[in-house]
Amino acid sequence: MPSILFYFLQVVIVSGILYAYYLIALRNKRFHQYNRFYLLSIFVISCLIPLLRISLPVHSITQNSKESFKLFEVMADNNTHFEEYVTGVETKSQDWSGFLLLLYASIVLILLLKLVFSIWKIMRQVNRSSKENLGNVVLVKNESDVSPFSFMHFIFWNKTIDINTPSGKLILEHELTHVKEWHSYDIIFSSVITAVGWMNPIFWLVQRELKMVHEFIADNKAVHNNASDFASMLLVAAFPKNNLVTHSFFHSPIKRRLTMIRHISLAKYPYVRRLLILPFLILVVALFAFRKEISSAVVINQPIIPTKTTSSNKEIESTKSTELKNEETQSNSTIDLKKTYTVMIDAGHGGHDGGAEAEDGTKESDISLQLLNRVKETNTNAKLNLVFTRTDDVYQHPTIKLNRINESKADLVVSLHVASDINKKLSGIEIYIPHTDTVSHYKTSYQLANYVANSLTQNSESSKLKVQIKTRLVGIWIIDKAARPAILVEAGFLTNRSDLKMLKSKEYQERFAKAILSGIEGYLQSKE
Repeated sequence: MPSILFYFLQVVIVSGILYAYYLIALRNKRFHQYNRFYLLSIFVISCLIPLLRISLPVHSITQNSKESFKLFEVMADNNTHFEEYVTGVETKSQDWSGFLLLLYASIVLILLLKLVFSIWKIMRQVNRSSKENLGNVVLVKNESDVSPFSFMHFIFWNKTIDINTPSGKLILEHELTHVKEWHSYDIIFSSVITAVGWMNPIFWLVQRELKMVHEFIADNKAVHNNASDFASMLLVAAFPKNNLVTHSFFHSPIKRRLTMIRHISLAKYPYVRRLLILPFLILVVALFAFRKEISSAVVINQPIIPTKTTSSNKEIESTKSTELKNEETQSNSTIDLKKTYTVMIDAGHGGHDGGAEAEDGTKESDISLQLLNRVKETNTNAKLNLVFTRTDDVYQHPTIKLNRINESKADLVVSLHVASDINKKLSGIEIYIPHTDTVSHYKTSYQLANYVANSLTQNSESSKLKVQIKTRLVGIWIIDKAARPAILVEAGFLTNRSDLKMLKSKEYQERFAKAILSGIEGYLQSKE
């Protein structure tokens, strides 16, 4: 799951999109009940959509139907890439994260306590006032300046207003509508959601608009589109003591209510305005929830490189028990290739993006750059033209890396990383390949991974590391978009002390570099 801040950012965006649709198509239109439930749904939908993970069934798309799913595939690709990037970046401000979480929780608690205190004050007023039963409604009589108003099944009535006058009856009907329509429950629900999501300004706007829609509903029931009755009702309700000096009749909410009462004609295309939310909602879901479906195993009928330790399964694990001596590893000669190949070597992360971090402060970006330099130093094959995404500790956005890959016209791409495990139990080398066979370079990437895996297995046995080929549950954008054979190699786990010691060892880095180069040479030779 994405971080809490990332989740809140998605909630803000979704709620903003839904509220923008309301402002454009629904606001101040005379389908108040629809607007009421739409505004309530904004709270629910905007909180749920970022939690959805809907797999796009790419394997079921036929050749003829692919074009119709093009937009959704692009969205799914963007979602998987963005989530991979966010969840892959280790926060550098862990000392602040606890404080920020405490601050957030404190404000939530304050807002919830404020809500509880408001309800308590209302109920205390009920207990201190004279009451009269009107069927299922309790009329609470007092002399409060804020009366009349309603809460749950209570109607708080100012004694200075004569309930038997025409205006008094209209006010009573207005408040009865609030009670019968259960508007108090809407307010309590929206207040709780707004308290939990207090950082989202859209929630506050939606809650305010919801209260206004409640008034539209109650006004419509009470005055039956009679503007003069409405004005009379407001004057009596707002100014029960006839103190017209300190109040302004034409403040914004009253103006909107008066305009709504006088506006008898329906909006143009009312059904279209309401039904348009369906395709709009599908689009919002696609923007935030779609992910490309990733099967749990590599397609088993792929052609497999006939080397000693390769299997047809997605996960390839070294089972050899003997160890190669360093002299044997070093005696491996370079392969005589028929032509010169350009190979892009990428050092993962860099700059402000340090990637994973070990207990001793060792950063993934530093280790990956060291491994890249070892590959650069170790290469003795004149037919391998090595190019690099970076040679210094700088940050590069994935799109910049992809541009460098395309500009170099590289024949293949190897991205070097190191892994981390929250439980600190995993160890070994992991090789990631494009996450679905719909990628044009999936098969060749899989073959490249086989050669590199076998080479790493032979050259890493003294480390007793297992070598696995797998795909991530979330695709890796760089190797998916490279449009050429591309793999991502994680040389070990920073969170494993044994792996960390080896990763920092010059001897291991040199053997790792030789194995990478040997696997690349073997793959390229097989293609000649």
